[in-house]
Amino acid sequence: MRFGFGILSVLIAMALMLWLMVGTGYLKGVSHANKQANQQINVISGYSEDRKMLATDSIHYKVVSSGSKSRLIITAIYLTGPMDEKFGLRKDDQILEIGPLDVGELVTSRDDATAYLHDAYARGYTLTVMRNGQKITLPTPQHVAEVEAKKKAAALAAATQPALPANAPPPKYEPGALEKGIDSLWDK
Repeated sequence: MRFGFGILSVLIAMALMLWLMVGTGYLKGVSHANKQANQQINVISGYSEDRKMLATDSIHYKVVSSGSKSRLIITAIYLTGPMDEKFGLRKDDQILEIGPLDVGELVTSRDDATAYLHDAYARGYTLTVMRNGQKITLPTPQHVAEVEAKKKAAALAAATQPALPANAPPPKYEPGALEKGIDSLWDK
């Protein structure tokens, strides 16, 4: 009998804790903080915020050496990729400085360039580029404002997306190739 009362009291205490967590919004706050922390960790590790692409994979560049100096020239960029979103790099930009460091004196190979660009993305350094004959420091304030506006618009669109009607049929299930193969073994 005492055992039953003990179990009942533990269950009531657990239900009360769950009710308090849900009722006060504690779980929602923890979930939001977890999402923000994961985005920051992804950027620090050199990935996009959603961890779909490595930042240095979102651009193609070549290292051009002239004497003892080198230059990085962007030959292609994945629009909406991490380097585009963070810095606003464009094709034919010549990277002159990564943070306070002069590229011409530091970069001697493609591996050096990849390491310095990865570090710039992860640490939030600026890039100084030559674009159309003008020296520009990236990211520009206009680019940062554009990216923030796009993120807010995407979040708003996701929040206002209509839900499926209550009487909508569930999606039709289609077995994959592996399941079909396994099922064919059982059918024999």
